[in-house]
Formats: sequence, C-alpha cells, structure tokens
Amino acid sequence: MRASTGRRNQVLGSNQYGQLGYGDKNHRGDKPGDMGDNLPFVDLGGTAQAVAVGSGHTCAVLAAGLVKCWGYNNDGRIGYGDQENRGDNTGEMRVTLNTVDLGTGKAATALSLGALHSCAMLNDGSRKCWGENGQGQLGYEDTDN
Repeated sequence: MRASTGRRNQVLGSNQYGQLGYGDKNHRGDKPGDMGDNLPFVDLGGTAQAVAVGSGHTCAVLAAGLVKCWGYNNDGRIGYGDQENRGDNTGEMRVTLNTVDLGTGKAATALSLGALHSCAMLNDGSRKCWGENGQGQLGYEDTDN
C-alpha cells in the first residue's frame, strides 16, 4: 500500500477478497492505464496513521488509535467476530466499515499482520492478537482461533 497526501491511500495488486478496499474484487496494477491518476483512493472514513498487510487482508490504525480491517476473514483474521469478508462489495468501506473492538479505553499504537492473523500494540503497552491460531501464534498459550 502506498500512502498519499491527506486522508487518502492508494493500493494496488491482487484483490481476490477485497483486501485493496475498493468495494470490488478487481485487481489493480496488472493492466496498462491502472496506475497514476487512474488508481483510485481508498476511503476509510478517517486518516490512516499506519497500514499493515497480511495474506489477503489489510488493517489500518486511524486517528485516536482506532483499527479498521478488511479483506479475507477466514478464522476471524480481520477481527469482527465472524468470518465474513469485508471490502469486496460496494458499501462495505468508508464509515460503514466498523472498527475492531480492542476493549474499553484501548487504542492501537502499531499493527503487525501475519499471513493468517493480526496483532495490535496498545496504548497501555499490551498487545491483542486475533485470527488463525493453530500453532499458538497469537500468544495466548492455546490453539483457539
């Protein structure tokens, strides 16, 4: 993902699960004329402070430490308590895309995404992780997704 000026971000590449955040499954950057002024902006409904990408999913930290994730959601890797993909259909981004519930008074300061899971560093120095956990990669001493 390449950040642009202001509140807008441009992304390119594979988009099989909506991980580019354009509300469709169209790939970007694989045809002449896809880039430059023709590459649309991703509207998250706020200013992205940081962005991280995994395998088929993307997350951003917005102002005030809010986190929004979209794309492939197998095993809950985008953190909404279900397995529904987000960002692959019209109307799923912008202000309609919910923020990830990090807990009362918790705000993200950084994100790191693996192939199948996501983690956030929080404002109190703790971290929270979600998604696939078959090898214990979430750090909770179990293998529950």
